[in-house]
Amino acid sequence: MQSIRSRVTGKSLRRCLDQWERIVDDNDIEAVHAVVESDDEHACEIRNHSPLSILLSEEERLQVLDGTVTLIDSAPS
Repeated sequence: MQSIRSRVTGKSLRRCLDQWERIVDDNDIEAVHAVVESDDEHACEIRNHSPLSILLSEEERLQVLDGTVTLIDSAPS
């Protein structure tokens, strides 16, 4: 995340990176689920500025998202 942060400019991008960093640091699967499933403007912005798009290939990114949704779907309510 630090290498990405050094290349990020603009308040919006920094805010998105800050949120992703909190999600990752907290291992917050519910937050990932909310971002993946929501169609609101904030979730769309967060998805568009996902560090996964920088760190992973598109195929790897989709595998991570599929795995996250599977984990969430199988978690007890």
